[in-house]
Parts: sequence; structure tokens; C-alpha cells
Amino acid sequence: MTDTDPSSLAQAMRLIDELETMADRLVAELERTPASRMENASRRRDLHEVRHQIRALQRAYPG
Repeated sequence: MTDTDPSSLAQAMRLIDELETMADRLVAELERTPASRMENASRRRDLHEVRHQIRALQRAYPG
């Protein structure tokens, strides 16, 4: 998008930052907290979804 509204771009950048923070927390939780296979699988799915959303926003709003 070449003519993206500056406020939309700023909002997208803030959301990307928040999602990246969430992804970092999920990774830290996976690394430090013992969990069952099922819990780990659920956490990994959550992490995959967060990373997918980050990539989608980065494609839509290259900054």
C-alpha cells in the first residue's frame, strides 16, 4: 500500500510491537515452564498464530 494513512500505519506498527512482545513472552514461557505435551502443543499453536499475524501486518503495512 503506497498511500497508507499515517495514523493507520502508526497503529499497525504499535500492534506489531505488541504482538512481538506477546510472541517473546510465549517463547519464554515455553522455555522456562514445564508443561505437558498437550499444553506445549497449545502454546506452540498460539505462538504460530501470533507470528502469522505479525507477518500479515508487516506485509500489509511495510514500515
